[in-house]
Amino acid sequence: MPLEINLIEDLNTYIEELYNRYHGEDGRFASGPGGRGAKAFSRMSAHPDERSVPHPNITAGDEADDNYSAATLGHGSVAKWIKSAYTGDLGGGYKSEVTFVDHSVANVPPIDELDNNGYMIQGHIVDPKNQVVGEFTRYIMNVDGALVVTHELLDIENPHRGHGLADRFNARSVAAYQEMGVDRIILSAELEVGAYAWARQGFRLDAADDVERMDSLNYLIAAGTRNHRPQGDDRKDLDTLQNASDNGEDVQPIDLAAIGEARAKAADPNATTWWGKEALLGQSWKGVYYFDRKNPVTAAAVQLEYANRRPAWWL
Repeated sequence: MPLEINLIEDLNTYIEELYNRYHGEDGRFASGPGGRGAKAFSRMSAHPDERSVPHPNITAGDEADDNYSAATLGHGSVAKWIKSAYTGDLGGGYKSEVTFVDHSVANVPPIDELDNNGYMIQGHIVDPKNQVVGEFTRYIMNVDGALVVTHELLDIENPHRGHGLADRFNARSVAAYQEMGVDRIILSAELEVGAYAWARQGFRLDAADDVERMDSLNYLIAAGTRNHRPQGDDRKDLDTLQNASDNGEDVQPIDLAAIGEARAKAADPNATTWWGKEALLGQSWKGVYYFDRKNPVTAAAVQLEYANRRPAWWL
């Protein structure tokens, strides 16, 4: 039976039930090899102008060491959060490990041409035989007093994809970010499936205003329709989405990704593709996820795929 949550008051009960369902008594994932089937409730990124801004619990760049390896990560608030965000069990014998942290301004990319400081974190993912099968790079930065995380790289070797490793790695990180008081995550949604995957995980278009948002959305629509021309109800839904955006409604990539999904799954519950998904695959867009201090993400270190967002005009 799928988990259900109907009221915000049920949130804590839901999280506890979700955690217990997919973890054993020792706290490890217990959903089978690679954790297949594990799903978690999430939510759309908060609107940048309609949220309670998080209070950072750490100050990126506040430790004296300029360069140090994972072996020295044992002291200080930054070390604690880096470990909690990026090190741990991923299910099925897989685990992630931090291998190097660089606290050097030269290696931390600037945002919007602002001077900032922080940490570059690198690490790898190992299989049950302790063989390296993936790698990751993340940045934690201090931008005008706000904590900003950049998801730079997460690459898993092909034979080990499809086991939910990326989902659980990212979900655990997001849960840690919430506790750290991170303001936002930024990334480039691209490569093979990134444009679709990050849309489904609730990332917004990284735009300065509605005009830039509409321009970015129109670009995605134009590229999607050029490669995958919508027909019938898909065309009607796309027109509805386009009109809503033109009228100033807060249309985001997750809305585009959903076009045709309900119909595809009604025809075949095991359907894995539909127009919205195909339209986004292979595209590229700048994404941002804003945290809300009063509405935490319900990522129980499992998966963020299904965001709680379906506009009223979708129904």
